[in-house]
Amino acid sequence: MNKNTFASFIQFIASGVLLSSFSLEFFFNVAVCNLCLIQRALWVFLILITTFIKNKGIILLIILAAILVSAYHVLLQYGIVHESQVCAINFDFTNTRPSCELKDFEIFHLPLSVYNFLINIVLFMFVAKYMNRKKEVSVEANHD
Repeated sequence: MNKNTFASFIQFIASGVLLSSFSLEFFFNVAVCNLCLIQRALWVFLILITTFIKNKGIILLIILAAILVSAYHVLLQYGIVHESQVCAINFDFTNTRPSCELKDFEIFHLPLSVYNFLINIVLFMFVAKYMNRKKEVSVEANHD
């Protein structure tokens, strides 16, 4: 897989996640909390990085940050941890955001934060494997 295909794949996944989240918000009136907004921002940032910089280390760090945010969101929604000040801040100043602990929309009895977490984990493994494969190919080329 060349760099353009790699970047296009990540952009496709990120765009799909963003399109899904905006569709759920606007067509199904799913309330969006602050952690959801942060996760969306990370997806947008991932698209921008893969478009302009294409540094796989930075891409991996952004996905790792997304994993941590989505894991925290899942832990909040299942009551394992309690809300922090990040969830209480009103970022848009126009209306109040719902609690980050709220599970108002579920698919197969799982909140959307679980799906976001799983997508991030799979994407992280894909990028890490791709980076490892590129290193193995360059090492083999140097030995020949």
